[in-house]
Formats: sequence, C-alpha cells, structure tokens
Amino acid sequence: MRYPLMILVILLAVILVACGGDDPEVSEDEIEVDDSQSFSVDFESEDSFETGSFGNEGELTITSGEYIVTSNNPSGNTYLWGDSLTGDNPQWKNVEIEVEAHATAGSDDNWYGVLCRVNEQGAGYALLLSSDGYWGIARTDGDSLFFLENWSQSEAINQGNETNEIRAFCLDNYLALYVNGDFVGDHEHDEENRQIDQVGGVGLLAGGTEGDVVSVAFDNLMVRSAALEDAPNTPAPPTATIELEQLPTLELAPLGEETAEATDTENE
Repeated sequence: MRYPLMILVILLAVILVACGGDDPEVSEDEIEVDDSQSFSVDFESEDSFETGSFGNEGELTITSGEYIVTSNNPSGNTYLWGDSLTGDNPQWKNVEIEVEAHATAGSDDNWYGVLCRVNEQGAGYALLLSSDGYWGIARTDGDSLFFLENWSQSEAINQGNETNEIRAFCLDNYLALYVNGDFVGDHEHDEENRQIDQVGGVGLLAGGTEGDVVSVAFDNLMVRSAALEDAPNTPAPPTATIELEQLPTLELAPLGEETAEATDTENE
C-alpha cells in the first residue's frame, strides 16, 4: 500500500554538493544507456503497475491506457505514489526513466514526477516538476521528502494540463532531470555523503496542497539500465555462493567374527 506522506522541504547544503544550472554536470555523451536491459509499461493491463484505493487519501488506477495517480490531500501537503515492485520488472541502481505526464485535475500548484531506487518502504529519489513550471529533486525516506535541489522555474516545462515528457537519470551519486528534451537541473552528492546507494524499483507520484484533489496521468513508461563511463550496473543484488570444501569420508569396516567375539567377551 502506498499512503500519502507529508512534505518537508529541507536543504542539505552543508553535506551535499548542489549543481543545478544551465549546463548539466555530466553530459549525455558520458552516459551509456543499455537498450538490451530495459522494460516498458504502456498501462494497457491492470496488473502492469501498482494499483489500489486508499480511502479518502486517494487512489492508483489504470484507465484508458493511462496510469492515474489521484492524491486527495485531506490533511496537508501530501503525495501518493505507485511503483514497479509488484510485478516481475527488474530492479537497478542506475537507470534512465522516460515517461509522459499531464495533470487532469487540481490546481497548478501541484507536484508530480518519477521515483528511482525506491524500496518497499518508499525510500528513494524523486525527480519532480509542477504544472506552474517548476522543478525539484528530493530524497525520500518513506515518510518525508528532503529537497536536494529546491523548486526552481524552467521555461522547458509545459504548464497547466499540457503534457510533459520527463526524462530522468539516476547514476551512482548523480541525478539529472530533462523535460521535453531540455535539461532543467541536476544534483550530485558528495561521495562521502551518498545517502541512497541501493538497487530498487521505479515509482510514479503526484501530490498537492491541503484540500486540493490532484490527478496526474502517466503513459508510455520506459526504463533502461544506464551507467557512467563504463561503470558496471547491478540489475539485482548478487546471490551469495559459498563453495564448501569436500570433507574426507571415513569408511567403516564391516563387523567381523573376531570383533563380534571380543564384544561378547566384554559383555560377559
């Protein structure tokens, strides 16, 4: 189940290195995307992604070939998300995520986007945008969002209910967000303060302010394994194998007559 969570905006400038700007810290030429390790979701099947109803908090549905995230936000600034962990989809640490999204209900003061490296507790990274033209990058621990790159405006983002093509990279300690083909922002952790270095799934999320019922439709999700400069990627935690040393066997001789007589003598 995926419950809405309170939003906490916390700038971690002391221990993190921010690098939002006009040019990406890592160029696309330095990123290798592996098309042979990928999966796509067109949301034509009910079991292609997580769905469910969460009472007055919201719901996750698949309707007319789109994945609809509806967050009712009854008690504060919250969001709702669904993830790929329920199916047989592979899990990676380093990925490229592409998806189309547009708001279908609620005000423009919303937020929606993708999650990477997400686990069953909801911990992972969120790459976000809003219908009023802003973007942000955050870490979530399953209870709150901690913004690594606070909300900044970008002309690349289509506003209102127009569709945005989201492209996100999660590569080791580097996170980057592209919208409608244009780079909008990125973030790079200090190596000593990397916070989420795990294999995980992909998530789609939407949220808004208190009392604002927000719905966002997602379509044509594509996830590919990716890597920086020939660095290896891990599709799943490796299974540990232990080779046991072959122990010598002790062959026992059959009980002969002499042994039997000795035994009978001892028992007299």
